[in-house]
Amino acid sequence: MTSQELISLENQQLNILHSMKDIQVGTFVQSQGSRFVQFVTDSSRTLGGLIASLDEKRVEYFSSDYRLNSELGRSEYVAIRDLQMQVPAGLNVSFLSYAEVLRRATHWVNQTVIPTLTTIEKYINRAAGHETFFDNTLSDPMAGRVVEIGKQCKELKDQIAKCYDPASNKAVSSFGRCFNRNKEWIEVSEIVADLTQLHEKIKVKDIQKQVQRLSKSCEYLIGVFEDSPSGRRSETKTAEVATILFNAAQLVEFTGALVQMNVTFIEVMAKNKATLLRIF
Repeated sequence: MTSQELISLENQQLNILHSMKDIQVGTFVQSQGSRFVQFVTDSSRTLGGLIASLDEKRVEYFSSDYRLNSELGRSEYVAIRDLQMQVPAGLNVSFLSYAEVLRRATHWVNQTVIPTLTTIEKYINRAAGHETFFDNTLSDPMAGRVVEIGKQCKELKDQIAKCYDPASNKAVSSFGRCFNRNKEWIEVSEIVADLTQLHEKIKVKDIQKQVQRLSKSCEYLIGVFEDSPSGRRSETKTAEVATILFNAAQLVEFTGALVQMNVTFIEVMAKNKATLLRIF
């Protein structure tokens, strides 16, 4: 996936991001109730739209090749450094650096996304099921944990973005630019084999079901808000709901983008492996 495509996926949240800015700097008095309703409506639509980005893409298992590794170990780096390799379009770092970032991000997604979405779903369901929810002026500690997870997600997105040149769509490079030494091919192959297994553990269908339920719960939440007395609507709760829904969308968007980036990189490595096997 190119950096432009990654940016395009992020732009799917343009409306929710603008609404989030308003919520963070504004206050919710009676005249602003409609803005909160519109925000939750946009959040529901955004989450529903992001389901399409969660494509369960399977990949063939990538394994390190012992014979190829042996041949590379005996070959001079200068003899193959100009060999043409395929790369994810726009990538401007070594394969080792990129592989490590993808593996770290995929492990984080497997450990974090479903449990966090489950927690968010429970929170929104609780909010939608209580008529007095918006009367409460106390913040939920869970919201702070979701914000922290959102920060972790943003850090991973930034790390991946730094691996790309936004002005380039180049999908071919030299072995020397992809790998700093022959041994790096072996190191990257081992990481990609591990990445393949981690990728297959991403429970895309489960995440899709969670997002569908969460999107539906947002509709019920609007009804609770509209039925609550406007004079008792807590700014704490409206801002809290906004923060939680924003981070939910961010998690889903990142997971969808990561799935595609994993597939692209694993397929590129498989093609480069075939190229090297033809030579050796």
